[in-house]
Order: sequence, then structure tokens, then C-alpha cells
Amino acid sequence: MSGDAWLSRWLQRMREHAHRNVVLELGCGGGRDTSEILAAGMEVVAMDLSAESLARCAVVAPVARLVRADIGRPLPFRDGEFDVVLASLSLHYFPWDVTVKSMDEIARCIGSGGLFVMRVNSANDLNYGADSTDEIERHFLRVGSQTKRFFDRDDLERLMRGWIVESMEEMIIHRYEKPKAIWEVVAEKDSPAP
Repeated sequence: MSGDAWLSRWLQRMREHAHRNVVLELGCGGGRDTSEILAAGMEVVAMDLSAESLARCAVVAPVARLVRADIGRPLPFRDGEFDVVLASLSLHYFPWDVTVKSMDEIARCIGSGGLFVMRVNSANDLNYGADSTDEIERHFLRVGSQTKRFFDRDDLERLMRGWIVESMEEMIIHRYEKPKAIWEVVAEKDSPAP
């Protein structure tokens, strides 16, 4: 396994957009990306549902502002509060209607022209459950005790309508014991016409 240093390719773009110098990270987990964003000179509001994950994040990123909240519910932030939002491997646990509402909430919390960086499961992620036969709805499966959504290009294009997509790339990462297929998407929030 490698360190999965995926974020380094996007840090400059994030700095360019972070006018208020603060990044909202949805699903921070143990703080792997949080600490990298902090090291790049930006502040982080690190959100996760798990108190245990937030406690681990606090150890590696003690200056991050930690928020315990559910990505699948309305986000506890003001309209346009952030210029950059990051969601790495955290938006693929929900039915389609909740996923769409979560994207609406992200759009609400991100300022006009802001940057959104996201990674989600690919429908080709066979090592981590995309081949499960326990389908709840299209590309939303029960995998062991969890539910997981797996995206194909069409899913992502539907989800990203209204955003200016800069990059949408399917790739294999080596973050876990086995190779994992994911999509990495970087998009700007469309600015309203004058």
C-alpha cells in the first residue's frame, strides 16, 4: 500500500480558490487529507459522523476545526461559507435521492466560482463490492453490513449537472490492501449570470 498522495495534484488549485483560506472537508476520517491541507497552508473545517474518526483526526491535525455531522443531512454551515469543499471517499454511502440532496447542500455551502474536489467508488471497484448481488437500487448495493454506491460516468454526469467539470477521471488507487477503482472529480460551482 502507498500513502495515496492523490491530493498533492490539486493543492495548488485549492489554494487558488480558497480566498478565505478555509477548506471544508466532508468525511475527514482519521485526518490523512486534513493534515495535508493544513501543511499546504490552508485552514480546515473537518467534518465526520464518527466521533472516533474525529478523535483520530484531532491527533494528526490538532489545529483543524472539527465538526460532527452527517453528510446525508443538511450541512450545519451558512450559504456560501466555503470556497473549497473536499469529499474524498465519503459521498458513496447513500441512496440516489440522498446523494443528490447532499450535492445540493454542497452547492449551497460553496461560494460562487468555488471548487469542489471529490472521490467516489467506481462501478468497476470489484475488490470492494461493486459485484455484490444484493442491489437495493441501481448501483447502490449492500456489501457486508454496509451500503455502498458505485458510480459510472453517466451517474457522475447526472450528479454534476450545473457544475463546471474540470476533471472527471476513473483510476485505480493503492490506498488499501487491494487495488481500488474510484472516480476523481474536480469542478467549479457555476457563477450566476450578471
